[in-house]
Amino acid sequence: MKFNALHTGILVLAMLMGMTTFTACTDDSEKGSGQVHPTGLHTKATTELIKICNTNPEVKRLLSHAIAQAAEINPDRDYNPAQTLTEFYDFVDWNVRQLPWDVMIRTAPNEYGRSLYGRTDQGIGYFWFVVDQPLDELRDRGYFYPTVEFVEPFSTWLSTYSSTWGDFLNTEESWNETYYNMVKDDPDWGLDKGWYGEGNQWKTFNEFFARRLASPDMRPIADAEVVAPVDSWPKFTWAIDDDNQLVYTEDEKLHVKTAMISDISQLIGKDSQYKDIFAGGTLTHTFLDVNDYHRFHAPVDGVLREMRRVPGVSAGGGYTMWDNDSKLYYYQNDLGFQMVETRLCAIIQTEQYGYVAMLPVGMSQICSVNWIPELHVGQQLRRGDEMGFFQFGGSDVVLIFQKGIEVDICHSGDHILMGEAYARLKN
Repeated sequence: MKFNALHTGILVLAMLMGMTTFTACTDDSEKGSGQVHPTGLHTKATTELIKICNTNPEVKRLLSHAIAQAAEINPDRDYNPAQTLTEFYDFVDWNVRQLPWDVMIRTAPNEYGRSLYGRTDQGIGYFWFVVDQPLDELRDRGYFYPTVEFVEPFSTWLSTYSSTWGDFLNTEESWNETYYNMVKDDPDWGLDKGWYGEGNQWKTFNEFFARRLASPDMRPIADAEVVAPVDSWPKFTWAIDDDNQLVYTEDEKLHVKTAMISDISQLIGKDSQYKDIFAGGTLTHTFLDVNDYHRFHAPVDGVLREMRRVPGVSAGGGYTMWDNDSKLYYYQNDLGFQMVETRLCAIIQTEQYGYVAMLPVGMSQICSVNWIPELHVGQQLRRGDEMGFFQFGGSDVVLIFQKGIEVDICHSGDHILMGEAYARLKN
């Protein structure tokens, strides 16, 4: 996972074999020579962004600064095609009309960069590399990270960008036999394992991304108190203090140099009656890669007491760096991003271990996270019962346990499948 160099983040790249020069028709006077595909009329995302920049000089200045700073770090137009504001408009037009692996102009000259997974990885990474440039003028102003991403109305526009791309990925234009054969022939996507049945069953890219298992037998449920709710990479475990705040280590405090977002009640949702019951407890999270199975399931046996959507921003989930030697973008996941991104929250009451919170978190582009229609409060859940699904983007699942419950993670750092043992619990 190169975009996620430390195996902790999301992914996306893309390739265009040809380059065509054009300049966007905008009210902006800046000229550029973006090497991207001609678009004709602007998309909804670009039209709205142009309007924002033409009516909000501060956002225009900050975005232009981020673009210029990104160009200083990576001046290579093969891997950084949007080096002026006009070129960024052009790139957005191109981006939201492509499959994830077709976003970027060039692939890195190595096996990873040429792989379907790597191409997908880098496309997401490039967008965030530009908009998440840390800007000195935004430091010490209370933003989670000092980037234009968190400045309104650009922050709200990111949702328009995501939904515009998502609309395309919900069309039949986004899927065909050629695309199916690409993922079928690439073992990274798991279609060779028989998990999803035989043949091309999907009509759109998002149908493929949220693909269902052929049968429950594809994911046997382990004999453990907590099973993996998703195919994923389990990450870290944090303590929660008695004030309901996440406890950071000293190294983590140094790493998170901006706003220290640690309030568990904010994560669960300020309107939830359960927002304070996890004080003194434990939080874990596990990260879904872009090629994983993207449906989430019940991690424990119990009764579903609350299900809610917690609105947030369309955030990248970390920050992105450029490595000129490998020609790859590297992603670094930051603590706390789960508390600012749109997420769902399920509160499950177990017989032996109190309440457990599960929060599927949408991250990066599109990052749509959804309950299945038949799920309802009061439902008796069994480990492995399907609860919802993600559409394209990065994804994370947070689990929170109450005070007095000892949580022993079974496979920290190793990729696991939904239904495998995730944690052992003791009172």
